[in-house]
Amino acid sequence: MAEPQPALRSADLWAVGCMVYQLLTGRLPFRAPNEYLTFQRILGCDIIYPLNFPPVARDLLNGLLVRSARSLARDLSLSLSLSLMALK
Repeated sequence: MAEPQPALRSADLWAVGCMVYQLLTGRLPFRAPNEYLTFQRILGCDIIYPLNFPPVARDLLNGLLVRSARSLARDLSLSLSLSLMALK
């Protein structure tokens, strides 16, 4: 976590989003030249997707890689619904 706060389940889901991004791209989602810029990218949810990144995966990660638990719950439920519809 980039800011001091109690650990919540949303932090685990955020970590899953980071792992999914890395599995699909082979790169870290918030990679930057130094630690300060990495934290700035995390705090700003600044994710750069490759051009060939699957849209369904992008929607899922946009729901997982958010800063607040409330946003995560809302965005994740929407992303999962859209992702499941796209797979049918």
